[in-house]
Amino acid sequence: MTMTVNSALARLSRQVPQAEGDIDQALISLSSLLTTMVTARRDTATTGSSSHIAVQQVTKAIEGLVSASAEMARAHGSLRKISVEKGVGDLEECKPGASALPDLRAA
Repeated sequence: MTMTVNSALARLSRQVPQAEGDIDQALISLSSLLTTMVTARRDTATTGSSSHIAVQQVTKAIEGLVSASAEMARAHGSLRKISVEKGVGDLEECKPGASALPDLRAA
């Protein structure tokens, strides 16, 4: 089955913000984990390279998500440009938390 422009826009208008939100939620979860790890290390007087390595590993995971968030923002902008080129979008900037694509669910 071939996807139409309208069905693609409908899917993307839901999936792009969902993906952006999922990355944000993962960042929140990892940030909370890191806080707990460092607090536990301090409060239990845990020293040694094992705890330091674990903190570095979670920090690296956070850096990856920050990078993924930036790439999603760029992809969002690219999709917005495509919607304008296809004549189904407009030149207005997306509102924070809103899709770059028109919401066709109500249409």
